[in-house]
Amino acid sequence: MKPIIHVYVVLYNEEVILPYFLRHYGAFAEKIVCFDNGSDDHSAEMIDAHPATERIVFKTDGQLFDRIHLQLKAEYRK
Repeated sequence: MKPIIHVYVVLYNEEVILPYFLRHYGAFAEKIVCFDNGSDDHSAEMIDAHPATERIVFKTDGQLFDRIHLQLKAEYRK
């Protein structure tokens, strides 16, 4: 039986690394959930174009809050 693998990532403006990330995890992950902190580069388009991804947008006005990241992931898992 093949294991079901889901990947969860928080990102912001990652268009440079995103093609490599999606190619790597897309090779074996059934689903890649991207919590996008309001990217204003081409990250959103790249995520939306990938067949295994789901993009969830949130905004923290440029602030980094681990508490918010944990809450996002916990709420999504429900």
